[in-house]
Amino acid sequence: MSEEPLKGIARQPTEDEMFYRQWGYETVKANISTANDVLRLLITVNVALLGGGAAFLHESTIAEGVRIVLLVSFFIALTIALIGVYPKESKIDARIPSDVKQHKDAVLQRKRLFLKLGSGFTLAGLLASIFAVTGLRVCF
Repeated sequence: MSEEPLKGIARQPTEDEMFYRQWGYETVKANISTANDVLRLLITVNVALLGGGAAFLHESTIAEGVRIVLLVSFFIALTIALIGVYPKESKIDARIPSDVKQHKDAVLQRKRLFLKLGSGFTLAGLLASIFAVTGLRVCF
C-alpha cells in the first residue's frame, strides 16, 4: 500500500455549497433556542389543557378515573416542560472549543429528553380525553 496522500484537483466551493454550509452552522446554533421555544409551547398548551380540563370536566359524565388520568398527564407534562426550559448552569472554559461543543451537546440532549417526555405525557392526556369523549373503554 502506498503511504502517499491522494492528490485531487482543488477548487473553490460554489455559492450554493457555501450557502448550505453556513445554513448548517446556523441551524446547529439555533437548536437549543428552538428546543426552548417548543418547551415554552408545551407549557402554554398544558396550562390551557389543565385549566380547561379542571374547569369543564368537574361536572361532566366522564368517569372520575379518566379525569384524574388526563389531568395528571397534563400536570406532569407541564412540570417536565418547566424543568426542561429552566437553564442548567455549568462551568466551562469558553476558550476551549471542544468544551463548548461538549457543553452545548449535553444541553441539547437534556432538552430533547424533556421534549420527548413532555410531549409523551401531553399525548397521553389527549388520548385519554379522546377515549373519554368517544366512550371507548381502555383499562380506566
